[in-house]
Amino acid sequence: NFTSKDPKLAAAIPNAMANVYLSTQSGAKLDSNSEATRWLEPEIESLRQKVSDAEKKVAEYRTTHGLLQTNGTTTFPAQQLNDISAELTRVRGDKANAEARAQAVRNALSSGEASDTLPDIMSSQAIQRLKATESGLQSQISDLQTSLLNNHPRLKSLRAQLSDIRGQIRQETQKILASIENETKVADLRAKELERQKDAVQANSARAGEDEVGLNALEREANAQRQLLETYLVRYREAASRADSNSSPADARIVSRAIEPVDPYFPKVVPIVIVAAVATLIVSAIVIMLAELFSGRALRPVDTSPRRAEENSAIEEEDVREAAPVVVATVRKPVQPSMLAIVADEDDAVEEAKAAEEVPEDDNEFSVASVADYLTGSRAPLAIAISPTGDNGSAATVSLTRMLADTGRRVILIDMTGSGCPTALMAEDRSALGVTDLLCGEAAFGDTIHSDRLSDAHLIPQGQSDVRRAMRGVDRLSLL
Repeated sequence: NFTSKDPKLAAAIPNAMANVYLSTQSGAKLDSNSEATRWLEPEIESLRQKVSDAEKKVAEYRTTHGLLQTNGTTTFPAQQLNDISAELTRVRGDKANAEARAQAVRNALSSGEASDTLPDIMSSQAIQRLKATESGLQSQISDLQTSLLNNHPRLKSLRAQLSDIRGQIRQETQKILASIENETKVADLRAKELERQKDAVQANSARAGEDEVGLNALEREANAQRQLLETYLVRYREAASRADSNSSPADARIVSRAIEPVDPYFPKVVPIVIVAAVATLIVSAIVIMLAELFSGRALRPVDTSPRRAEENSAIEEEDVREAAPVVVATVRKPVQPSMLAIVADEDDAVEEAKAAEEVPEDDNEFSVASVADYLTGSRAPLAIAISPTGDNGSAATVSLTRMLADTGRRVILIDMTGSGCPTALMAEDRSALGVTDLLCGEAAFGDTIHSDRLSDAHLIPQGQSDVRRAMRGVDRLSLL
């Protein structure tokens, strides 16, 4: 980076610095190449002498210890041992073959079987001639037996000749057997001689192996010196070629040269104006809020007169009556103390229920239809029915609920009886979740609302949870 009021100077200085850097790098590389060539020349001469001496030591060591190489990798003792081992294997095979052939001939002679099937006997020309003569005599004897008696002199003479020929065949077979046995003996002697030579060569190989340890050390030294010499020679050639050319590229390149800037870098008018405007707006807002706060105009009392509170309560109650559905809660006497507490909270409903109990039976003012008409006309959001007559009263409450539903009102009956009669009359499933499950906290409110099986009314059944346990959560009945 370089900053200047003059745009030409701002571009010229970075370009000049880059050029100086490249020239410095190039000159440094030329100097390093020259120094490398001067240092490598004596080192190379010294290494050449060391390599020559190491190779001479290797050659002298080979000659002294008899470690001459045969094919470039194997020494002479090792090659000789390999040849003897191969020859010994072949001789042992010949010996085994000869023994097998001799045993076959012995078996044929001892058993009296025909020996003309054995290869060694059939390959003998003498045996072949004797076999031909034997065959001719047998033919003559067979021909003469048809016309002459057995004691005829001619037959006796032919039989004597046949017996003589067979004796010659046996003698020739014995000779062949003796020849095979001689081959076995020769092979055995040859094998013993090869084993003796193998033992001697192995001893020489063991000594040669010990000598090769020193030879390998000399060869490693010679190879190391040779590799180092080759490395120095490569570096010397590279450095000499770069020094002779008198030019060496720098280890850097210019990607893009500096150009004369058109617009000034600083100050930037538009961003500065925007930042100043935003800062002014924020400070002004803070000043105005603090001024209003400290002036006292921001803190004003709220009108909390009794008349205003009553008006608001009346408006809210009217809104509730317009929107809320009718809820009918049925409680059968005698009820548990916790249930009585819920009924006692609704003073007006209790008084109406007591009055209903005092009316004669022939008075129809508190019949199911009359109560339904009253609730429909007054649009009461809540009705509590107390049934002193047990399940009969619960049945009347169910009738009231269904009658209100038939008039189009949204009605829900909450079964808080002990017998669960409304649940049995309205619910499709007696095991549905209900009030006791809500009080025990084991069910959500929406899961306890079920449809009446005979009308459009809804029902919150008695529930399946234990009643005593549910009474511990009786404080939730006001929310219910």
